[in-house]
Amino acid sequence: MHANGYVQLPPGKLANSVIWLEVLGPKPRGVAPPESGGSAGSPAASPALVRLGAADAALFRQLYRDIGRDWLWAGLTGKSEQEIAARLARPDILSFAAMAAGAPIGMLDIETTDAGAEIVYFGFTPAFVGKGWGAWLMDQAKRTAAEAGISRLWLHTCNFDHPRAVDFYRRQGFRIYAVGYEIMDDPRLVGLLPRDAAPHVPLIDG
Repeated sequence: MHANGYVQLPPGKLANSVIWLEVLGPKPRGVAPPESGGSAGSPAASPALVRLGAADAALFRQLYRDIGRDWLWAGLTGKSEQEIAARLARPDILSFAAMAAGAPIGMLDIETTDAGAEIVYFGFTPAFVGKGWGAWLMDQAKRTAAEAGISRLWLHTCNFDHPRAVDFYRRQGFRIYAVGYEIMDDPRLVGLLPRDAAPHVPLIDG
């Protein structure tokens, strides 16, 4: 039982409101990527999903950094390239880069368990956020799950994430099944991220 009311955190700590969502029997819809037309901020070619392995640790770190900086992704920031390579080599990890015109623009990272599979990392680099690519990438996630015989796919988002994240996931067929919170050290104050990362999240250091 948790008491109701407000709680102030000490400087250096963050409270993160978390929402968990799931989709049962994930089925791909055959969503095509948006037409780029070669416009600014869009690649000249349609994206392709490329499976990442241990040899791709540097690419994974690049995407993780470029995508996650605005959303305070920090769980893997302090990991060495060898540690990331070991994670990518695990048989329960299905990790992909979205590539277009030879450049990495997005990532999809899934961890399989006996209960189904969790989308651990999902997103695009800043130039491709809000361009209509997310539905295509989520369709690839559902396709990956279906081909692996996975009957439940879940993820979590939070108030540090894009403000339209929950609406996006619900449009993709996910339903909210739990809410909670996370208390964490501010990664900008312990050297994992620059102090100007995620300006929408207050930084209080004393």
